Amino acid sequence: DIPRTADRAPTRCFYTWHIDIDAVFSKLAADLYHAAVNLHTRRSHEMQKHSELVELVESAHAAGQLTFNMTEGQRRALERLEKVSTALDTSLLRLDGMIALFNEY
Repeated sequence: DIPRTADRAPTRCFYTWHIDIDAVFSKLAADLYHAAVNLHTRRSHEMQKHSELVELVESAHAAGQLTFNMTEGQRRALERLEKVSTALDTSLLRLDGMIALFNEY
């Protein structure tokens, strides 16, 4: 601190500090990458949790069936899975844009 008067009153002092900008950028980059890994891991977990349902849908599409029988519970689980997957994919794409912008500057 640099006092303007002899009494060193906090309201009449200048305070100086130093920021290691390289350390700040490194920490921010690490946080961005960590968030991307978390999103990817969560998406993988959701897909693995509903693997039977995913296999059912994929096998129906591979067989060329546009419609197939599903129970009401499976239908609700599929809707939830699609909603969660879309939200996670959107978040990952936005984060990817942030990472690209961060790395460019």
